[in-house]
Amino acid sequence: MKTYWRSALFRAVIGVPLGMTVGLLFLQRHGGSLLACMLPSGIYGALVMGATVVYDIETWSLTRSTLCHLLIALAGFCALGLIQRWLASVPLWMLIVFFAAYFFIWLIQWGVCYQRVRRMNRALRRRRSGSAQ
Repeated sequence: MKTYWRSALFRAVIGVPLGMTVGLLFLQRHGGSLLACMLPSGIYGALVMGATVVYDIETWSLTRSTLCHLLIALAGFCALGLIQRWLASVPLWMLIVFFAAYFFIWLIQWGVCYQRVRRMNRALRRRRSGSAQ
């Protein structure tokens, strides 16, 4: 359990500048206070990246890990919207965009992991066939 917390903290530290970058891009387009935009965005980046530790829990299925991470990301998205007071003015289609973006990122990650597993399985088959001779 201690390892998960340490890993989550490390990932959260990486997520802060990523979130702040998104906040900076948002600030350039919509204006506003630098601190009021960048600080919550950095916290959100830390939350989402830190929550990726749920994928390391080996006793959980991929579906359970994904749903848990999605709920954490969605809760953070809503909290950020309430803190920055833009959630009330966000149209419903924005929620659909959130889910679509989440699914797209998940699909890319799934593809990367799928290719890694295929390479490992090929290497194992070569190793087994080489040692059988």
